[in-house]
Amino acid sequence: MASSDVPATVELIKSAPTHPDLITACEAYIDDIKNDNNWDFYSNGEFVFLNRIAPFCHTVFDVGACIGEWTLKFLELKPDALVHCFEPLEINQPKLIQNLSGKAIINGFAIGAERGERTLNVVAEAGQDHWELASLYKRDAAIGETVEFKTSVLTLLDYCRDNKIEHIDLLKIDTEGAEMDILTGGRQMFAEERIMAAQIEYGGTWLGPRRQLRDAFDLMEGLPYTMAKLMQDRYMVVDKYWPALDNYQYSNWLILHNDIVETL
Repeated sequence: MASSDVPATVELIKSAPTHPDLITACEAYIDDIKNDNNWDFYSNGEFVFLNRIAPFCHTVFDVGACIGEWTLKFLELKPDALVHCFEPLEINQPKLIQNLSGKAIINGFAIGAERGERTLNVVAEAGQDHWELASLYKRDAAIGETVEFKTSVLTLLDYCRDNKIEHIDLLKIDTEGAEMDILTGGRQMFAEERIMAAQIEYGGTWLGPRRQLRDAFDLMEGLPYTMAKLMQDRYMVVDKYWPALDNYQYSNWLILHNDIVETL
C-alpha cells in the first residue's frame, strides 16, 4: 500500500505525541473528570457524601475498619451514631481499640458471604504498626510478600440476627476485593429494605476474586435501590450497567434506597 493510501486516522495516530509527561497529564485529566484513582477522603467526594447522609444515620457499619480512621471522621459529623466496626486482622486491633474505645462497637472477625472460617491474605507492611492490605482473596504478588491468617466470618444477616439489629442506615465496605461477599451475605437485608445506603470501594482488588461491577448491579436487580458513582461534589446515578464501567480503576460506589436518592 502506498503511503498516500494510508487512512488519515492512521497517520494521525502515528504522528501523535508520545511524550510520557503528556500521557501522564492526559490520564490524570481523565481520572479527574471520572473521579477515578483519588484516594483522598476530603477531595474524592467521601467527605461531601458523609456530610449529607450523616444527619439521617443512627446505626452505621464500618466493614474493614483497619484502625478506625473512617469511623473517627464519621463520628465528627454524627457523634451520637452507633458504629459497629469489623476488623479481623489482629495487628490492627490494638490501635483500633485505642482510637475507638468507648466510641464504637469493635468486632474482631470478618463479614462475608457465609458463616464459617476463611483465610485472610495480608500484605506484610514491614515496620508499620498496622497493615491495610488484608483480603479474603489472594493478592497480586507484585504488591508484596503475603502472609496468611485464619479468621472467623459472619454474614451481615448473621450479625444483625445475633445482635437484634433491625436496620442499618449506612454500610461502608472497604475489604480489598471482598466487597461483593459482604453484599451477597446481606442481600436479604436489602430485599427487606433494612439498609438505607451502602458505600463500597471498587478497583483493581476486584480482579483477585474475579468480580465485576456487573455483579453489584445484578445483585440489586429488582430491589428498590439505585446504583450511583461517588463524584467529587455529588453522586452520579447509573441507571443500568454497561461494560465500560468495569475499568478496575479505584472509585467509590453507592447503593441508595430509592426513597433517599432525591434527598441527599
